[in-house]
Amino acid sequence: MIAAGSAIGFRFHAGLAAALAAVALAVAAGLAFSWLNTLLGRLIRDPESAAWPGLFPVIILVFTSSTVVPVATMPGLLQAFAKINPVTVVVDALRVLCLGGPATRPVAEAFGWITGLLIATVPGRRRPLPLRDIRMKQGRAATGPLLRTSRASATLRALRSCSLADC
Repeated sequence: MIAAGSAIGFRFHAGLAAALAAVALAVAAGLAFSWLNTLLGRLIRDPESAAWPGLFPVIILVFTSSTVVPVATMPGLLQAFAKINPVTVVVDALRVLCLGGPATRPVAEAFGWITGLLIATVPGRRRPLPLRDIRMKQGRAATGPLLRTSRASATLRALRSCSLADC
């Protein structure tokens, strides 16, 4: 991607260290959002049902961020949301690293969001249970009427009824 960007005229204006930090930040952001979708996929387990819950947050976060238009041009409520949007924070940090300017605060905020997403989504000692295990813990069989309902609603019912210690 960097080679393709260079071929059409893109240049890093803040030096080699900032360019390497921008690449590292972009990779880290991609990794954090990948883990978010991995967690959703582990909870839902059905590829058709897992695609939509993973796609909606990405669409909402990208199109309500400073990726497309400056935050200052957005209406009031959308502007407030865009300012705390993790995509806006990462994009603003990438712009500073690529184009130059004071980078300490934007980069620290971006890595804070990335770290928070990774802490929330990367499985630690306890992995999220597959849906069939949650059903079995509730005393329900993994067959029958529960499977005839949509997978997304079954997942929501199962997650609402299990306590934090169980899941």
